[in-house]
Amino acid sequence: MDNYRAILKQLAVRGAFALLVFGLGWFLLATAKDGWGSVPRTVKLKPDT
Repeated sequence: MDNYRAILKQLAVRGAFALLVFGLGWFLLATAKDGWGSVPRTVKLKPDT
């Protein structure tokens, strides 16, 4: 049972790391493609005016 828990824990850590890398990569890609001005619109940090 302990082995099963260790595998689940490792999967969770890897999943979180993959999600972090994906989010960072997507952010950098959006920035590189459209420039800094479009990032707030894409991420919806603030409403576009």
